[in-house]
Amino acid sequence: MPTVHEWTVSAHCARFFRALVRDSGGDSARFDELPGLSSEDLGDDLIRVPTASAVALWEQLVVAGSGPFVALRLTDAADIGTFGVWDYLSTCGPDLRTAFATAAEYLRVVGDADTRIEGIESGSLYTLQQSVGVDVPDVAEAFDLMTLAVFLRRAGEATKTPLVPLKVTLAHRAPAGVRRHAEHFGTRNIEFEAAANSVTFRLDDVRRPLPGFQPGLDRLLRGCADRIMATSRATPTWQERFRAALDSAFRGDAVALDHVAARLHISGRSLQRRLSALGTTWRGEVSAAREERALRLLRETDLPQQAIATRVGYTDARTLRRAMLRWQGETPAALRARPDTTGPDIAQPVLG
Repeated sequence: MPTVHEWTVSAHCARFFRALVRDSGGDSARFDELPGLSSEDLGDDLIRVPTASAVALWEQLVVAGSGPFVALRLTDAADIGTFGVWDYLSTCGPDLRTAFATAAEYLRVVGDADTRIEGIESGSLYTLQQSVGVDVPDVAEAFDLMTLAVFLRRAGEATKTPLVPLKVTLAHRAPAGVRRHAEHFGTRNIEFEAAANSVTFRLDDVRRPLPGFQPGLDRLLRGCADRIMATSRATPTWQERFRAALDSAFRGDAVALDHVAARLHISGRSLQRRLSALGTTWRGEVSAAREERALRLLRETDLPQQAIATRVGYTDARTLRRAMLRWQGETPAALRARPDTTGPDIAQPVLG
């Protein structure tokens, strides 16, 4: 199975949390600057959002919901499809035991790679067990509880009938009343402050064939999940996003501070401040991008020097020639004639 970026969750997961914060009346705008939570990032299913950003959203939900028990209420909002392909994997298989195993194996496609659930058979019993930390805060307790609750909800959606566990164990402290927990899990046999979160079923219940199973569909879904993990990518840093916007501005012949700032949804002054905090400047970044673009065009195309000059924002080939002498110590003609064996040696922009 392909690996995913450590300490990240899927865009599906982060989108769900972000929507819950917004719908709960919380100030979702204050999370805009956190990595991975921009509308651009959340709109890309292949982006992996830093776990820390997702935890910040989740913390807001737990605080607003008065503790970890809010996880049960929030699970009610997690309709099938919320978490993308994982939802369909978790409800697909010849029987529930197989679907549970697949859901646990592919849990990292939606959540943090450190989140683990395992199925344990013991005699006539089958237990889904989730390892949890010791003395974890309410935020982590709530997240662990929701993970287990979502598994149970998907089980009911797969069987299309209520699945009543024999016993539930939960690591968090007991609430004042267990009615909400009993309603959600379908049993009052709940042990709190346990060593692990778990749900125990009769083995015969999870071996029963799932209705509507289509042989081969599970393999297709696995392949889809594998491709998602193989092609997923970390959330771009702000500097990477800025340089992508600058590159786009060069392609559109619109290399202006305010234009690039607008692409990043900030003011020109804010853009300059952020560049300064990174130890660089607008002028330095433009110069470095211009040099890299000119070198690439010289070495990879047959464009005349005048055309290259225009594409990098110069008025004529003479200006390009002077710039290449300053940057590389050679004329454009000499650079084009010399084989490129080491890649471009481009000075990094520095503050000054």
